[in-house]
Amino acid sequence: MRVRCYSFIVLLVSIILGTAATPARGATLLNGGFETPLQTLGNYLLITPGNEPVGFDWIVVSGDVDISHLPVTPYVEYAAYEGVQALDLNGNTNGTIRQDFATQPGQAYLLSFAYADNPFAGGTSTASVAVTDVGTSGVLLSGNVSHSTSTNGPPPSADWQIFESYFTATGPLTRLTFASTSPDVSPSGGIVIDAVAVSLAVPEPATFGLALVAAGGLTLARIGQRKR
Repeated sequence: MRVRCYSFIVLLVSIILGTAATPARGATLLNGGFETPLQTLGNYLLITPGNEPVGFDWIVVSGDVDISHLPVTPYVEYAAYEGVQALDLNGNTNGTIRQDFATQPGQAYLLSFAYADNPFAGGTSTASVAVTDVGTSGVLLSGNVSHSTSTNGPPPSADWQIFESYFTATGPLTRLTFASTSPDVSPSGGIVIDAVAVSLAVPEPATFGLALVAAGGLTLARIGQRKR
């Protein structure tokens, strides 16, 4: 009897959480750590619209950006958040990048990334982040970040901050866009980003708990009916 009840609970929980447990198609964001193309230590690559290198996987929409193998003296002396490279949204001026990636309509996702600032000139660096549906241009997520606490030391410190926000896809193709909005349009006025990732949203513990309660209640009801 216990085995049969346990199997029933497992089956019901699987049905209730089926959507969350089923892997969503896509969410294949590429080169979120900006590790390619790999630069030699202390060097950077300026990227302009239409001249994106193989393996970069982002499109430069306007202005320019650069990827750097940190540290790059004397501009950014701290290390990358993950790996060895990061992207500065200000190359020679304010830049905008985007990437389209596959998603499953109705599926919830989590966008996360680390950000700091280029401390060479000082001041506050800012940027906007947006997630939109490619087919309809509908806005799924919109936000802004600012940073002013990175320092070249001694000792150097990025004071990396983490951005996390959820969105729900409405179509099979979704677009992520970063744009520098820094008032300082110089090469050292940009937000530095790293570890950009889009992952499936994990069900809240409360949701799982409700599923277990529902499963347990239905099982007890079945047992009660059998006893009667």
